[in-house]
Amino acid sequence: MEGKITQRKGGRTSSIRSAVFLLPDGTEIRTVIERKRVRNLNLRLRPDGSLYLSIPKKLPFEEGERFLISRTDFVRRAYQRLTAREKEPEKLQEFKTGEKIPYLGRLLTLAVSTGQQREAVLRGSELSLTVRPGDGREERAQLLSSWRKSEAKRIFAERLGFYHERYFNHCPKPSLTVREMRSRWGSCRKDTARITLNAWLLGADVRLIDYVVVHELAHLIRADHSAAFWEAVAAVMPDHRARRAELRRAGLIPPRVDSGRTK
Repeated sequence: MEGKITQRKGGRTSSIRSAVFLLPDGTEIRTVIERKRVRNLNLRLRPDGSLYLSIPKKLPFEEGERFLISRTDFVRRAYQRLTAREKEPEKLQEFKTGEKIPYLGRLLTLAVSTGQQREAVLRGSELSLTVRPGDGREERAQLLSSWRKSEAKRIFAERLGFYHERYFNHCPKPSLTVREMRSRWGSCRKDTARITLNAWLLGADVRLIDYVVVHELAHLIRADHSAAFWEAVAAVMPDHRARRAELRRAGLIPPRVDSGRTK
């Protein structure tokens, strides 16, 4: 059985249409269809359980809706996986001595002590956090987040420089921003040559970080995900599909929590 689209909002001349996608079992999923400068139709289920579909600017919304309905089984399976994860009991990390932190494909052990100055220092396989007396989970989470972003920017800048100089030096040298993001590993603004990478990537093996770096650098050539774009990626990294699949399985972005800056 196929799903169907209901409760449409947004006229034919609009760039965005919101709707409800109704699965065969009656589940309603909030949906946004957006006309963008893309060549292909790109569908994803967001972490909040809503659907997002980008379509070429000249394509009628009705074509996008038909595409979405044709992917009913994909949407159903993805939604079931998401809701199953949400039902699992969530163990809130306290950032205490002995806990593990992913770092470049391995696990660091936290060692927490008190002092007058907050700082995070990497010593071999140990990440030493110095917190002030009275600091709780939120302060430790903030300190770790600051360290993660700083360390990620250092390593990502190095990998970005390596691949740009060797394979993409005919493109403008990009600037780099590092943020903790929930739904994407990276993005690239071709018009400003600005690349943004997800700080949670710091937990991945360098091979997987390199995949995201090459992916975003290739957007300096093509802003879309056309065949030409993937050819540019494959020319540098023939095994990019395997790396992409491995990254998706890695589970590096933690669940949302209600305190601290790890949301």
